[in-house]
Amino acid sequence: MGTPTGLRLYTTPQLLALEERVLTAVAAGFGTGRGVVDDATIVIAIAAHENTTGGRLGEDQRAMVTAVCASGDAVQCVLGPAGSGKTYALAAAAHAWRQAGFTVWGASVNGTAAEQLARATAIPTRTVASLLNRLDLANHQVLTD
Repeated sequence: MGTPTGLRLYTTPQLLALEERVLTAVAAGFGTGRGVVDDATIVIAIAAHENTTGGRLGEDQRAMVTAVCASGDAVQCVLGPAGSGKTYALAAAAHAWRQAGFTVWGASVNGTAAEQLARATAIPTRTVASLLNRLDLANHQVLTD
C-alpha cells in the first residue's frame, strides 16, 4: 500500500527496527503451540466466568474465547468496536488460561487503560513500557511457554 500523493511520513531508523522486530516476533509465533487450552477447559471456564459475573457471553464472544485459547499463536489480536464485549470475553479467556495452568499478564499502552483492563478482567496488567522494562532488566526468564 502506497502513501497518498504529497503525504510525507517520518520515522527513525530505531523505530523502523523496532517495528521489524515486532512483526518478526509475531510471524515467528504463529502455530507455536503457546497457551493452548483444551475445548473442555474452555467450556468450563466460560461457564464459571458467567456464573461469577452473572453475565452471559454472546456467540461471537464465545467464538473469540475459543479462538484465542485454542490457536496456539504466541500473539493474539482481537478487534471489535468499543462496547462490543471484548474485555468481558477476555476475562473468560484469562480464566481458561489460568485453569489450564498458565500465568496471565496484561499490557496496555497507557496507565489508565492498564488499570481498567486489570479491574475488568482480574488480569495483573502493566503498561507496555513497564512490561518491556521488566523483561529487559530481569535476570531470569519472566515469560514462559
